[in-house]
Amino acid sequence: MRSLLIVALLVSASAFAGEVVSKKVSFSIMSSTGGEVNYYNCNYVEEVVEAHLKTLGAQNARANCNGGLEMGQGMPASVTVKFDAPVSTGGAVEAKTIKGRTNDNCHLNTQILNKLIPQLPAVTLVSKTPYCFNSNSRWSYNVTIAQ
Repeated sequence: MRSLLIVALLVSASAFAGEVVSKKVSFSIMSSTGGEVNYYNCNYVEEVVEAHLKTLGAQNARANCNGGLEMGQGMPASVTVKFDAPVSTGGAVEAKTIKGRTNDNCHLNTQILNKLIPQLPAVTLVSKTPYCFNSNSRWSYNVTIAQ
């Protein structure tokens, strides 16, 4: 009886903590504009990936990047990221707008968001403006995040 009570308490505590699903996602990033190819520094890519995941409600994000721009050599940045993604419990919905500022890299940010949003079960893409004519182009994503 005592073990049954402990199990019941653990189950109810996890329901209040919110359900999450562990994810591992891999993708490569590089872009081209006007015939030029853009490569990215892996440290920066890791920071941007983790920041977007945090904004989108993910927890414990840890990105690892290989390749990219190193010592004058460029290759696509290969990213693997592990994180815990919240699962919708049918509760409240929070609307968020994620948008670029001046000198935010439009290509990098939109490629990352296009890869991450489909991997987050509680996030719904409402609309996006991802038209990158150059690195400084304005971009925005309107999403809802179910709690």
